[in-house]
Amino acid sequence: MKTILHTVDINATLTQVFQALATENGLKGWWTTKVKADIRVGGIVDFTFGKTFNPDMKITALEDPKVVAWKCVGGHAPWTDNTFRFAIESRGEGCVLFFRHEYARELNDEEYGRYNYNWGYYLDSLRLLVETGRGKPYLAPTPAQKKAVVERFVEEYKNRHNPNIVDELVAEDCKVHLPLPGLPPGREGMRINGQMMCGAFPDVRVEREFFLVDGDIVVERAKAAATHEGDLMGMLPTGKKVTWTELHAYRVEAGQIIEVWSEADFMGVMVQLGAVKMPGS
Repeated sequence: MKTILHTVDINATLTQVFQALATENGLKGWWTTKVKADIRVGGIVDFTFGKTFNPDMKITALEDPKVVAWKCVGGHAPWTDNTFRFAIESRGEGCVLFFRHEYARELNDEEYGRYNYNWGYYLDSLRLLVETGRGKPYLAPTPAQKKAVVERFVEEYKNRHNPNIVDELVAEDCKVHLPLPGLPPGREGMRINGQMMCGAFPDVRVEREFFLVDGDIVVERAKAAATHEGDLMGMLPTGKKVTWTELHAYRVEAGQIIEVWSEADFMGVMVQLGAVKMPGS
């Protein structure tokens, strides 16, 4: 099984580092600001990050001021039964932290790389906390921040005709619910959808009517106007100007869109293009 190892030199005392690992306020200062902790051997520490990553850690060792150990008992399936050990030793005028994360199941290289990188970031956050008094813990995004992610995505993806914005703002495994059969899943499906729309309607412009934020969901209602100048699912360009309405819901987590539902009035577009006849016309 894969193991993540980190060694961090810290200009602080063993007690200062131990307090960052073995108190609720300490944990809030470097990993996530939302922590509920029962600090004792056998106690549970609940870490809250978002919808899909909220590990529950059982404390398996607490040796003041040198060792803290956890076992994941819930909240994030890929980590179930994983073990985590923080060992602190004196070194010169400061100390060194040895971190070990042992996995209970095999990971692919992408998963391993992501978790390894994240641990490096947050262990440096721990170092900053004890050395300067201020770490870099995860902060749950505000409704305004979630709205800003979607606003930027819509502007780039639609009005600037930049489908590659998905690499930055759409999660690779994003769940995509679009009424277009045959699209590949995830980020690539969103990219292809954007390429198809920009190809068929290269001058498309979207006027956003409103955004609503409810928890992790940002809802967008918009009007679009464009000229049919490219292939549209086998339909040759007509040069006709068309308009339609759209309604989208985006689930935003950690600065990325992780799920999207989309509905657009393409039946109206087909009528405007002459591909579909309305009854009685």
